[in-house]
Amino acid sequence: MLEHDLIKANEDLFTVSLLAKNMGWGAVSEQTFHRVIYLAQVLYSFKHKDINIFNHYHFTVAPFGPFSNLIMRGLAYLKGYFFLVIDEDGGLAINPHVTRPNFSIPDREI
Repeated sequence: MLEHDLIKANEDLFTVSLLAKNMGWGAVSEQTFHRVIYLAQVLYSFKHKDINIFNHYHFTVAPFGPFSNLIMRGLAYLKGYFFLVIDEDGGLAINPHVTRPNFSIPDREI
């Protein structure tokens, strides 16, 4: 997987966390991240036939719902650098002690 895809995934995952926080959800389960981004990918393709900004995600169907290895790698990164923290129920929430990270894409060919 390209570094570029992981950077985009990190931004998407942090955005889902931020939106969940703004809606009062607090923590989000790892499976919810998979489901929300899968739904976004599918719904986006209905409106935009030419290009899908979520095409870097590749999902497999599992008994518990859609699964993407890229999402798991992104969550590992965000937890590893403490952008997301695990709450008492096992969900992931934005670390209240960090500001929104800048997941910029380097100015080089990826």
